[in-house]
Amino acid sequence: MTSILKVATIQKTNGSAPTLADLSINHSGTPLQTIIVKDTAGLSLSGDQTVRHLNAAITSKVANSSFLVRYSTAIYTAGNHNSNSTFSLDTDIGLGMGYKTGSASTTSTDYTAITTYAPTRESVAFASSQNRAFYSSDAFGGSSNYSFRYHPLTEIHNEDLFSPSQSASTVINVAVFVSQDGGNSLDYTIGKSLNGFASDGYLSYITVTEIAP
Repeated sequence: MTSILKVATIQKTNGSAPTLADLSINHSGTPLQTIIVKDTAGLSLSGDQTVRHLNAAITSKVANSSFLVRYSTAIYTAGNHNSNSTFSLDTDIGLGMGYKTGSASTTSTDYTAITTYAPTRESVAFASSQNRAFYSSDAFGGSSNYSFRYHPLTEIHNEDLFSPSQSASTVINVAVFVSQDGGNSLDYTIGKSLNGFASDGYLSYITVTEIAP
């Protein structure tokens, strides 16, 4: 289940988008609105795949604003793995952030990359054949002990800023995609442990703040 929190915003009585003057904004850098999307289900990966984790849709209040994005999650193993096999469990993982206008999509190549980092280990394919990731890792060791089954392998935090040169009242979707290469029978889960989020896990979230130009 995904939950969305919206901060109250101003709208003109005629239904049109407010101008900077309507909002009493006289300088750039002023926050206009913030939305928060939380993940209370978690994401399971299997084999070679790229999957969208979180998507936040925000409607711009003014033209040519910038957007500050924050994201947080945790990575777990998706199953039990014998500690004697640690060195053969070689699955890479990467996370990248992108945006698109209009309707949301579950396909990463429909999004323009926000992330500028381009690691070679594991990345996400975005529009215009750009491969990007704000986090990219070689294999995690997996074992059957509790520290690998129920505790996160690592926690991920990322923050970025982009300016899409949009008009007012434009719907902008900001999404985080996760990619794994699926090698050697090791899969990952995002935000939930082997038991599943209902038992234990990490409350993942993405926030998007519109900032006046």
